[in-house]
Amino acid sequence: MGSSMAVLPQLFNHISTAGTAGTAGTLLREERIMAQCIAEAYKYRGTVSPNPCVGAAVVVEGDIVALEAHQRCGSLHAERLAIGSALTRLYGMPSTSETPSNTGTLPVGSELFITLEPCSTHGRTPPCTDIIISSGVKRVYVAILDPNPRHSGGGIDILRNHGIHVSVGVMAESATTLLAPFAKGITTQTPYIFAKIAQTLDGYTTDSFGTSKWITGLPAREHVHALRHGADAILTGIGSILADDSILDTRLHTTTTPAQHRNPSVIIADTHCRTPLSSKIVQRYASQLTNGGENGGENAGENGGENGGKANADMLYILTGEPQHAPQVQKLNNLSSRISVITVATETVNNTPRLNLLHMVQTIYKLGFNNVMLEAGSTLTSAMLHENHIDAIHMFIAPKLIFGGTNALQTPQPPQGIKLNNATTLQLKHSQQIGEDALLEFNVFRVLKFYV
Repeated sequence: MGSSMAVLPQLFNHISTAGTAGTAGTLLREERIMAQCIAEAYKYRGTVSPNPCVGAAVVVEGDIVALEAHQRCGSLHAERLAIGSALTRLYGMPSTSETPSNTGTLPVGSELFITLEPCSTHGRTPPCTDIIISSGVKRVYVAILDPNPRHSGGGIDILRNHGIHVSVGVMAESATTLLAPFAKGITTQTPYIFAKIAQTLDGYTTDSFGTSKWITGLPAREHVHALRHGADAILTGIGSILADDSILDTRLHTTTTPAQHRNPSVIIADTHCRTPLSSKIVQRYASQLTNGGENGGENAGENGGENGGKANADMLYILTGEPQHAPQVQKLNNLSSRISVITVATETVNNTPRLNLLHMVQTIYKLGFNNVMLEAGSTLTSAMLHENHIDAIHMFIAPKLIFGGTNALQTPQPPQGIKLNNATTLQLKHSQQIGEDALLEFNVFRVLKFYV
């Protein structure tokens, strides 16, 4: 997997190069700088939840003197890091990534670029509007407003009331894509969920003999590991665990992101708590030392995130309909502090008991996960699509025909399907060839507006 160095940038290169005000294919100066802020923020996707990914830059006399990003939940915000780093570089003031210099004034004419409206209320750190005002910056460029309705526009108003010129909307579409997980979470209390589907050209995920290794080639599978690396958690179903005995870790030999060898947490949807104690995924967590994570149990995001805050803990969560006193539940819970079995509501669909999907995704959000990757079989993936819980699809299509097997998707209303005029409409956002396979990236539906 030595090509992984080139995989991760592909996840955001096509996002951060689309201008809004320049001519076709040309970015204005402000857009180029904001694009760099967005790209910097993407490096920390998967490490900051429940906070948003935010990048910031300080520009002096046309040159970027500091480019920073929020790095993890509970650490300093991007604009504080950028201003502190700029003061250190310009004046030699003592500074570290955790305690940058927050005293001093930037040169006259300095500009600040931020991908998200600065916070204006006290949380784990003081309001970022305070340091912006005290830094002497007189022009601030903001990509999008805070999606939290309780705070949206507040930070902008404070800056403007202190005589700072604020421009909003630079690279708004790209920043909205970057912030989609946080924005969906803060407005719906459910996570942003993107599904990974790997299928043959004729739409099958396994052959007629149950074999699925491998539908796609090695480069595509490397890309999947890069997607995992940027997710807060991986959601799968018990069917996939029983059929594949997957370990669902991230295997990247080389990475361009600061979070080296990071594994997201794993969530198994398991109605009847059938996850075997001997399965690879259970043994992976049972054999590791307890690790509560850097930010376990903290809550509230950078601009008002309110979910549980365990997204950096690397846990195994099993969501089940079984009560906590059930023998299998107790056995799993007693294996390790890094394994947690949580009881959620159930329902009956087509005479089959299953987890209530709305309660399931609400539970996932309360655990502190904004950005969730769905790697599951056709049953769970189809049900999630049918009930509008999936926001995006990454579909890998292999140039193979097998003329039978397991369909990638199945009808949620057997034996009939859905009428054409009720079809779920997808928006193609990106396509590329990865090795011999094709990757199509779709938005399932737009849950966000542009906060400009």
